[in-house]
Amino acid sequence: MLFLLTFSLPEKEIEVSWNRYRASWNLRPQDRMPFKLINPGPQIVMEKVLVDPKPLLETQIFWIQQHYKLGIRDDFIPYLIPYPSEGVIVTAFGCEPFFRKGALPTFKPAISKPEEVYNLKEPDLLQD
Repeated sequence: MLFLLTFSLPEKEIEVSWNRYRASWNLRPQDRMPFKLINPGPQIVMEKVLVDPKPLLETQIFWIQQHYKLGIRDDFIPYLIPYPSEGVIVTAFGCEPFFRKGALPTFKPAISKPEEVYNLKEPDLLQD
């Protein structure tokens, strides 16, 4: 699956924002504190994304594009999350996801008593 961005990113502005974040993290003086405004975009249906990550990528690209089209002047650093991050670790240990409408997935416990932790299978990092 290949996606090409159909817009340019403002590299100079992104570099200025990176420098602001770095200065803030290192408690160095700067022109102002970095901030990011939330850009509400289309909602992602998590049940679908867990089966097909394409809508997640398309939505993230849409958010990035919208952010710059709207002319928002904050310290947004564009990024893509290549997988639905909710549950990556817990599902590797055998926790089953379940979904509630309009919410991120929740996970059923893999154990019911603390001593059962010793019976958990070691995750296969290429499969689980």
